[in-house]
Amino acid sequence: MKKSLISVAFFVLSVATAWGQGNITYTLQKAANPNADQVDAYAKIQLAMDSALFLYNKHTTLSKKITVYYDTGVSTAQANFDGVISFGPSRSYMMVITAMHEMGHVFGVGTTSQYVNTMVNGVFTGPQATAKIKEISGDPTAVIHGDNTHFWPYGLNYVSEVSSEQDLIRHCLIVDAIYKDLFREEVYFAGTINASDGRCITRIDNSLSLGDCEGPKAQAKIIQLGEKVPYTYRLEFGDLVIDIPNEKTTPNVEVGLYSWNGKNHQRFILESNQDGLVRIKMVHSGLFLEASTDRLYQMTGNEMQASQWWQLKAMGSQQILINTTLNLKGKSRLVDLKGRVVHPQEASTYQKTIPVK
Repeated sequence: MKKSLISVAFFVLSVATAWGQGNITYTLQKAANPNADQVDAYAKIQLAMDSALFLYNKHTTLSKKITVYYDTGVSTAQANFDGVISFGPSRSYMMVITAMHEMGHVFGVGTTSQYVNTMVNGVFTGPQATAKIKEISGDPTAVIHGDNTHFWPYGLNYVSEVSSEQDLIRHCLIVDAIYKDLFREEVYFAGTINASDGRCITRIDNSLSLGDCEGPKAQAKIIQLGEKVPYTYRLEFGDLVIDIPNEKTTPNVEVGLYSWNGKNHQRFILESNQDGLVRIKMVHSGLFLEASTDRLYQMTGNEMQASQWWQLKAMGSQQILINTTLNLKGKSRLVDLKGRVVHPQEASTYQKTIPVK
């Protein structure tokens, strides 16, 4: 089995950038002048984490920025919901199975009250995870078992649980479903966010700018949060989300990027018009994202201000139109399978024939 796991790890190094739905990244904290033990540990931890991230980013839609430590005071390995993973000195735990198990804790398994409240009498009661284990096992009576810290099957609690890469993939699918059950998150949109002048919101390091719509820096993801209408959302650029610095509620504040913390100055509401354009209204301030020259600011709402309206241009695989319309304020709109209004000029781009069997 160790040989199989090692082959997975080396495979990661060559193809990790070619796949991916998730936006998980990590930073391994290193000593300025590492000794021989630290150098060896860093290499093994990096290989394990690279492999874990490859599988999580390929088979989940999760996003987080993780910080990893080598800590000789840790007996095995440990993690918390804040995104910190620590590996102890035992090399037997510096492997992909352990890294993935700890990433489950990073995404709420055994580290959040939501998880504890959803584990009832030793059974995880979330509907998405329950449906996923039934799908994986082919058993309509299957459930996920667990306690306040771990779950099984596919929790990767012991090395003996893994016989192939497929078991690691199934772990990812289960954790992805558990996270969605715990926090009611769903990918709403993936693509570019276009301004009225044709440029797109683009990530420049830890800030935002209007720029070229081509390339990965312009690729954004909108995540729907919760189950209450009107929905709130967050806007992701890689491992960071849009953020109003210092939670300011006044106009003329430049929008930045920061790690997700769940607060209202990182959440927004979407408003749409009859042309299928949207405005991004920050929850904490009630102000709208507006483009000014090449930067973004939160500004007082003005429906007549073209720079407050944005066009969501999804990647071709994300939107499939169906023969239905949404009646909004007396006018019919073309919508996709999730009920999102689509600009008429973009209809042909996403229209596809769906075979019926």
